[in-house]
Amino acid sequence: MAWNDGNVNGVANASIGSVSSVARSNNIKFVNNVDGGNALVVRQGSMSGTPELVYTSVSPSSSIANGDIVYEDVSLNSTYDGGDDTYFWNDPNCTSPAFIASADIDSDGEVSNRACVVSTSWTVSDITGPAQSRVLASSDFDDIMLSSQVYVTNDGLQLIIITRTGSSTFFERYSIATANDITSTLTFVDKSSAFPGSPFGSSFTFSSDGLKVFALDNDSINGGGSISEYSISSGAFNLTNLSTTSNSSITLPSDARKLKFSFNRSGTTLYTMYRDSIFSSGNNMFNQTYTLSTAWDLSTASANTAANITSVVDGSNAPTGCFYMYDSTNTADHWVNIANGNPRLIDFKDGITASDVNSTKNPSTPFPTFANISCINNDFIYLVRQSGTSPSITFTLTKYLTNV
Repeated sequence: MAWNDGNVNGVANASIGSVSSVARSNNIKFVNNVDGGNALVVRQGSMSGTPELVYTSVSPSSSIANGDIVYEDVSLNSTYDGGDDTYFWNDPNCTSPAFIASADIDSDGEVSNRACVVSTSWTVSDITGPAQSRVLASSDFDDIMLSSQVYVTNDGLQLIIITRTGSSTFFERYSIATANDITSTLTFVDKSSAFPGSPFGSSFTFSSDGLKVFALDNDSINGGGSISEYSISSGAFNLTNLSTTSNSSITLPSDARKLKFSFNRSGTTLYTMYRDSIFSSGNNMFNQTYTLSTAWDLSTASANTAANITSVVDGSNAPTGCFYMYDSTNTADHWVNIANGNPRLIDFKDGITASDVNSTKNPSTPFPTFANISCINNDFIYLVRQSGTSPSITFTLTKYLTNV
């Protein structure tokens, strides 16, 4: 490359003596992306491949079509030898949200087989693991950890559990020494006051700011029940400041049994799943989605009509866990339920009706049967599995990768 390559506003580089009184020989650099030589970054094999800077004969630089020529040099003299491989680049002419095009670049630099790429949809088969596991000390969890439920904060530095001693229920918080490394040291931080009467079932979660707790008040074995909201007066996830008096609650349908729930990321949508019977045959599975006009405020919730999803979820088996995640690649919401029926892992996309099923998988790989999915921060899923019988109960905490 030399000073004679290209021009600036019709003036050849070699003819420019100075810019703002600074001599070209000192500080003026090569002008690579000039009229007639439009920069284009392509990646070989996939969008994650090594980027290569080339130039095209068209403008704008990233909107190229079949028959256009790609060059190696800015003066457009030497064609780019792509070796008949597939290359990818961002292209504004492709539709949102991907804006990705692919094409073959032939040995003469000619683009062929150009097409917009439909970005791959996340499915439950993308989940891998277990990535990490550890047996939790029984002494950390009093006499029992309710329904194997845990919560890990989005920064991966805090673990929260429900425990029970006698007839009283507590929330306990532990710090994680290394973010999202559950094999690192767990240190007790604090504990809530007692909630009398063992009110909580197998589902609970926190608001994104850590100042509210939402808990299912029982397993809904006999039908009905509620999801209740409790406030922390100050300090995110500070359990010593957690009120044991509910601010507000949502009364569940009278036939709701073995219910599971989770919020979307903004706290404006509450997803629930339940079945209408537990001891009789012919159970039906339902979803009820609640819209909150004020984020994380159950008193502002309004319910949509319940959707019967028995055709896609085995109604003879109770849901044992659920989680919400946001798929940033496709700007899509996913709500994943694990149940003991077949198929056991069901992924709903952008809604929870029979027509919203995006993918299914038997969770024996990766999830064991009867394990409660407990928390997700898009990158990781955490769950605890309880095994053995009292007093010899073992709790195993496991981390899985979502590969979003």
